[in-house]
Amino acid sequence: MPKKTFRQKVLHVLAGVGISATSLLLVLGLFLAFVTVAKLLRAFIDHQLDAVILAARESAPSAPARKSEYENKNENELLSSSSLSSSPAQEGLVFASYTDLFSSNAGIDGAATTMHRDDIVTAFLLPPNVEWLASSESPSSPVESNCLPSGEACISIKGAVLTLNGTLVTLPVGEGEIENIAAEIIGDRWVVGLSRKVAHANYRGYVYWVSGNGTFTPVFDSPIRSEFSGTWGFGGTPDDLLAVYGAYQGKVYRIRTSSSVIGHSSLVDVSWLFDVRAMKGGITPGIIRIPSSVIGHQSSVSWYVFNKARNNHPLLLKLFQNGTNEIVGAIDLLSTAPQAFSYLILNSQFTIPNSLNAYTERNGIAAAWSIADKGFSRPSKPLVITSVNLNNYVNAEVPHVMKLGFREFSLGGAKISLEVSNGGEWESIGVLPSSITIKDYWFKNPKGTALKWKAIITPGTNPEHTPFIGVLDLDYEVKRP
Repeated sequence: MPKKTFRQKVLHVLAGVGISATSLLLVLGLFLAFVTVAKLLRAFIDHQLDAVILAARESAPSAPARKSEYENKNENELLSSSSLSSSPAQEGLVFASYTDLFSSNAGIDGAATTMHRDDIVTAFLLPPNVEWLASSESPSSPVESNCLPSGEACISIKGAVLTLNGTLVTLPVGEGEIENIAAEIIGDRWVVGLSRKVAHANYRGYVYWVSGNGTFTPVFDSPIRSEFSGTWGFGGTPDDLLAVYGAYQGKVYRIRTSSSVIGHSSLVDVSWLFDVRAMKGGITPGIIRIPSSVIGHQSSVSWYVFNKARNNHPLLLKLFQNGTNEIVGAIDLLSTAPQAFSYLILNSQFTIPNSLNAYTERNGIAAAWSIADKGFSRPSKPLVITSVNLNNYVNAEVPHVMKLGFREFSLGGAKISLEVSNGGEWESIGVLPSSITIKDYWFKNPKGTALKWKAIITPGTNPEHTPFIGVLDLDYEVKRP
């Protein structure tokens, strides 16, 4: 059929159903425009979220960049000789850099990556091995008591007012007006947290040990500072306490205190694990510390953080230590739940060995669960993280990787090999943790115009440990065409 005749017949059919060619083209054009705008909007949102997270991590004085378990070693001791290659300096090279927070798969080749990426913690690690069992017990929300175990002293909190055995307590002087008060019984004392507003986007957080006679002993030498209003939550023991300031951008401190010397504490800042995604706009923190003898873990303490507020933003984060003395990573356990909940809190009582008890609500229906935390799933073969082409300069040659490393890293008993490619074969540049940051690698073929990195992870045998990989820093040089 001649093209003209076919076109005329198509137009005739469209006209028969009341559609003109102009209208059809207009609809198609609007559809394509909508798709394009949607893609651009998604890219913009991802970019803005990354910018917010990165700015918060890097600029907040009380929330330093994430730490590696190898941070105290001398950098020269960490450089792997196998990762270095010598090449004469080249003129005309231009510096470039790329940072990946792993908040999305934008910089990752999803088809070639088998390592689990946690969307809440924004890091790569092994997937959680968790079993949820519906409990036959009648669901009941745990009732919190603000009376000390001796029963001789009780506190009550209403807004910005705290009373002890019915008597108004004069709170310590601080900057700004009190917004809220939180208290938790830890041993034979309370831990009390005050949130104060100094001005718009200017808040202070204070934490005190409070004895049964109403004596306040400050935990921090100075208050924490935040741009956001938040509520304190506490959990642990008198000598090992976690304090969470549940604002839009979280502030979290591990407090180790000699039970006989309350007020003389050592603090470790782990705020880097509580960025905007984990905090879900702000939470009322609940924390449970599980020693190894209770949960069945053999090597170190586990921490579980949840949201006590009924704001349709449940949370269940596990903080782990990988057999060390410090918290080295976190993982989202809520993603393993058999259904979506509007509310979830943990109960510190254990009716089933090695299991957490949870009270949940869904569509107004309450339920009780036992959560068996079995650590991390072990793969049958090595796992891989592979990037897409990260070279921002089109057709520019990439002869030199100046630095490739991770700000957030815990080996967790694994063997991790790093490779790079500028368009040709993959080239091995080092094995972690011989070097956490690979420096000064020159490609065998300097003419390649791509830049990709790959990590090959062989996990260890301990089911309670996992490698933890977050925030990639990549510096390189290009030669423009």
